[in-house]
Amino acid sequence: MRLNCLIVDSDKSSKELLSDLIQRNSSQLKLIGSSESGREALGFFYRHQIDLIFLNVELEDMSGFEFMDEIDASEDIQTILYSEKGDYALQAFEYGVTDYLKKPFSYARFNKAINRASEVVRNVTDFEDLENILLEKVLKYMYTREIDLLSPIAVRDAKLGFIYPMLSTNLEFDEEQKALKILNAAEQEDLLTGEFVESLYLCNTCSNAYMHFRESCPFCSSTNLRTEDLIHHFPCAYVGPASDFESENERGNMVCPKCSRYLKHIGVDYDKPSVMYNCMNCDHSFQDPLVKAKCNNCGSDTRVEHLTKSTIKAYRMTELGEDVAMGKQTVRLKGFDELSEVMDMSYFRKILQQEIERLEEADLHTTIARIRFNNLPELFKETGESMQKDLVRELYEVITENIPVSDLAVFNDMITVLMLFADKDTGKAESIVNEITVIMKELVADNFHGFELDTDPKIEPVRSGASAQDIISELTENRQEV
Repeated sequence: MRLNCLIVDSDKSSKELLSDLIQRNSSQLKLIGSSESGREALGFFYRHQIDLIFLNVELEDMSGFEFMDEIDASEDIQTILYSEKGDYALQAFEYGVTDYLKKPFSYARFNKAINRASEVVRNVTDFEDLENILLEKVLKYMYTREIDLLSPIAVRDAKLGFIYPMLSTNLEFDEEQKALKILNAAEQEDLLTGEFVESLYLCNTCSNAYMHFRESCPFCSSTNLRTEDLIHHFPCAYVGPASDFESENERGNMVCPKCSRYLKHIGVDYDKPSVMYNCMNCDHSFQDPLVKAKCNNCGSDTRVEHLTKSTIKAYRMTELGEDVAMGKQTVRLKGFDELSEVMDMSYFRKILQQEIERLEEADLHTTIARIRFNNLPELFKETGESMQKDLVRELYEVITENIPVSDLAVFNDMITVLMLFADKDTGKAESIVNEITVIMKELVADNFHGFELDTDPKIEPVRSGASAQDIISELTENRQEV
C-alpha cells in the first residue's frame, strides 16, 4: 500500500530534499503534490485524496499548526511535522501528529516516521474494514487456486439470485448486495477487470432479486383487476369494451351498439386495438395499469421504474490484484460513502469562514443561499435508499453544472442544499437560484411522472464578523425532518 503524500513547505531546498526521500521510498509513498504556502496547500488538499502530509511548522503565510486547524485533520490523515527548532515537539504531539522531526534529520529517522504513518493507516483503514478484508480473501482465493475468471453462480436461495465464491459466503443474507459494491470498487481501483454476464433489477429497499410482478390500479393500487378487449368497429368507427357488443337476444354474436350491425370477421369488420382494465375494488376503468413489484423478502411494493438496476459481472485479476494476493500491496478500498462529496459540510463551512474573513478585509459582496425541497420525502417513500442517493447526487450535479466554477454547493441533509456565491450580491445569486430551481423541477417531473417539486429558496448576504456555523444555522433553521 502506497500513501498519497503532500509536502507543505516554503523552503525550496527543504521541499527538494523531501521529494528525493519520498522517491527513494516509492514502494511506500507516492508524491501527489507540493505547495509553498498554506493557502495553496489547502486548495490542493481538498481536491485530492491525501494520506500523509509533510508539514513545515514555519510557512510564509501561516504556521503549520494553523494549517492543521484549517483542515481539521482526523485520524485518517497522517501528519509528519518538522522544523529547524526543537521547541515545537510538545505542541506537535498535543495536536496528535504522527511524528515530529527536527531538522536536519537522518534517513533512518525519516524511515522510522513513515513506517509509523504506514502502520497507523493500516490499523485505521484496512484491517478494521470488512470490505477490504473480504476482497483480500477473494484475491488470495483466485491466486492460490489459479482461478482465471471469478464467475457468479446462479443460486435460487441467494438474495441476488447469484453468489460469488469466497465473497458471498462470508456475508449474511441481508448483506449479500455488498458483494456487488466490493467488486465494483475493486474494478475501479484496477484490482479486477469485469466482464458482463447479466443485468437484473433489485428491490430498492432491501436489494432482493426475487419479486412478484403484477398490474395494479393507478387510482387505488389494487391488483384485483378484470381485463376486457377493446373493440373497434370499422364501418361506424365505434370503439368500446367487448361487453358493449354483447347482445342479450343473440348470445354468441357481437352487435355494434351504435349502428346495430353484426361483427363477424376480425380484421374485416373490426379489430382489437387494446385491452381495457376494470378495477374490481374502486370500479375505475383504464387502459394503462401500473406495473408494480412486491418484494418477497421485505414486502415493499414498488413501481418497476423505481427498482434498482444492477449488473452482474465475471472478474479477472489484474497484475495489481496479484500483488495484493501475494502480499506485495495492501487492499485499500474507499468510496463506500456514496454521498461524501455531495454532503461535505466540513469543507463548505471552512470555505464560508474564509469568505467571512475576506469580507472583513475588503469591500466585497458574497451571498449564501438555501433551497429546501419540502415534499422530497414523499418521493423518497416511493423509492428505495439507493435511488434516493441517486436522486440527491443527480440534483447535486445539476446544481454544480449551473453555478460558476468559483462558487460552491453542498447538501446539508437529504432535502436541503446550500450554495455559496463568491463576489456576487443577492440579486445575482437570486437569478442563479431561480434558474436552478426551474431546471430541478423539470428534472424531477420528467423522471417521476409529473411529480411537482415544492422548493423553498432563501438567499442572504454573508455578514462579516459572524461565524460560519451561525450563518448556516440561521439559514437552515426550522428544517424538516427526513
